[in-house]
Amino acid sequence: MQREKEEKAEAARIVAEEKRQRDIEKCVSMLRSEALRDDRYIGKRILEAVNAGYTLNSIGQRVCLVFGVTLEELQSTSRLQRFILPRACFSFYAKTEGKRSYTQIARYLKRDHTTIMHAVKRYPSLRNEAKAKRAKS
Repeated sequence: MQREKEEKAEAARIVAEEKRQRDIEKCVSMLRSEALRDDRYIGKRILEAVNAGYTLNSIGQRVCLVFGVTLEELQSTSRLQRFILPRACFSFYAKTEGKRSYTQIARYLKRDHTTIMHAVKRYPSLRNEAKAKRAKS
């Protein structure tokens, strides 16, 4: 809770000081990489939403907040690399912790249920790949 408040305050301070779009994008990127660095923090934030009995929409909003994407991007048909991990994360937590069916998750993400099954199965390895990639850079 304290960390979240500190991050929001830091983001607000930077955005208030920086007027240029490039600087704001840099700030958002910095916050995203900070959030991705601590996997337990990501899981904890998303699990808070799931365990509180939130809807798929609420879980989606939480995932978007953590990964820095919009809900429209999460649900879009785009196959860009930067949306793969957030979608897989959403699918994984909605299925394993939220006890939602593959069909419910697929409808929410506008995908086929078999795509969701694959994402849930692959999320742990995607997460580890992202960690390894961050460690190299």
